[in-house]
Amino acid sequence: MSAIPVRSATEVRENFSAYLDDVARKSPQAIKRHRDSFITMSAEHINALLTEVSLTLTYEVEHDGTYSGTLEELGLSANAASLPELATTLALHLFEYAQDYLEDFNQYFFSPNRRKHFPYVMKAVAQHDLAAVVALFKYA
Repeated sequence: MSAIPVRSATEVRENFSAYLDDVARKSPQAIKRHRDSFITMSAEHINALLTEVSLTLTYEVEHDGTYSGTLEELGLSANAASLPELATTLALHLFEYAQDYLEDFNQYFFSPNRRKHFPYVMKAVAQHDLAAVVALFKYA
């Protein structure tokens, strides 16, 4: 018994457009293929699921007036001429990291020190633009 609608892979393949419409307009959906199950959800659903996920940007002003900062949860660091530029640079680094993470998913997800990054990666890729990623940052 499942609380989420479950369809067979064959049914989804035969009615793919309707399946995607249901995911986008109704609710997350599940696919069952042999012994494997998959859940499909929209970016809006992912954002709702990960509402509490944010990133802490710690920074300091260097002696030359530049800003150095780190996204603490991920260990991504950068240096920039201003705080807004630092946040944008770190958001770009986050996008690059998320792309690497998802392209080599098994290496990252099954590494004990990187598995905990998965919610941050998914939260980043669910954003519609760079400004939305920067809005995830909490400054410390």
